[in-house]
Amino acid sequence: MIQQSTMTESIYTTDISGLSNINELYESSLIKKWIKLIPSDKTISFEDYSRKDHFIPIADIVLDTELCTTGKKQGNKKRNTLIQFIPTISAEAFNKKTEWLYLFVINGMYLRGCDTTELVYSFFFQIPETFMF
Repeated sequence: MIQQSTMTESIYTTDISGLSNINELYESSLIKKWIKLIPSDKTISFEDYSRKDHFIPIADIVLDTELCTTGKKQGNKKRNTLIQFIPTISAEAFNKKTEWLYLFVINGMYLRGCDTTELVYSFFFQIPETFMF
């Protein structure tokens, strides 16, 4: 008798989102095909990253919920974006036209590094499910 194996999608119970109900949120999401759960054991803590001293926090990534307050679009979203960068450094330094190296950290876990060019052309990282609502 030959056993046929089936391919099943792995569900992780220790995702870096830190949410205890991440699997339920993932399964019920309307945009599930765009979400990638990242297991904690597939990344490292930023505190354990050997080159962490070469980086400083420059921005927080938050859900973009800003609305227009005047004009014809009053009450509508100001931008057609899901997320927004909120600088934690001076606006002058943040907006300076230069090459940056980025580390994306979610809940203290190092997720991905890239440079300015790569950031512009391939902005792929996990947005915790709580941002999707």
